[in-house]
Amino acid sequence: MAIWDAGIHIYRQGWPLAPTALSKPDAASLEDYRRASEAVGTTHVVLSQPTAYGFDNTVLLDALHTCGDRARGIVVVPPDTPPSSLLALHQQGVRGVRFMMFPGGVLSWHDVSSLAAKAADLNWVLKFQITAGQFVRHADLLASLPARLVIDVYPATLDRSDETAARLIAAMAAGRTWISLSAPADDQDPKFDEMARRLILANAARCIWASNWPGSTGVQHGLAWLNKVAGPDIADRIVQNASDLLG
Repeated sequence: MAIWDAGIHIYRQGWPLAPTALSKPDAASLEDYRRASEAVGTTHVVLSQPTAYGFDNTVLLDALHTCGDRARGIVVVPPDTPPSSLLALHQQGVRGVRFMMFPGGVLSWHDVSSLAAKAADLNWVLKFQITAGQFVRHADLLASLPARLVIDVYPATLDRSDETAARLIAAMAAGRTWISLSAPADDQDPKFDEMARRLILANAARCIWASNWPGSTGVQHGLAWLNKVAGPDIADRIVQNASDLLG
């Protein structure tokens, strides 16, 4: 069975940080990830451009080249990037653009529409790390975009309110939005577990799983959490959904 880990970051020792970086991350290589995920047996991985490197996708692209067909990439690019450059990235395994809308991010809401049009031409996704308030305020814009969307859902971002859950469920039902679920750092977070379970029961086909490695939860813990909130059979389906979305 294929197991897609739909969101990890790679950090290279000594690689220059973007001027906008808010912290200096520890090194986290592909070999480190392989050791961390060995017990789980992930077969495919999605590399997500770290905020620390801004628009410099070099480390991610090098890792994509090493992984070959078993990896896909989500990059961060300037809004004026020409289609020819995006096509070149596509040929290297890139399948989307990341929007990190917290301090340290280098793209803004003003950049979304222009990049969405270019992403749609390549059947790419737009991956958003946003707060619940941002999700609500920009709901109309998000619904109007031609590209498919992935919304990160974990406790540090979206809240656990009924309103947020209902809006996410409605977005999934509209057919162009996927939810990327990651485990909470605190294993005892029943309100977040309840929200995740509600999203899964509403539309498991629009859910993917990400360990968020090298985040604090770890790969093995992250998958164990998914099995807990979804049940083993549904979890087995969720870890394969990224294949249809990004494969």
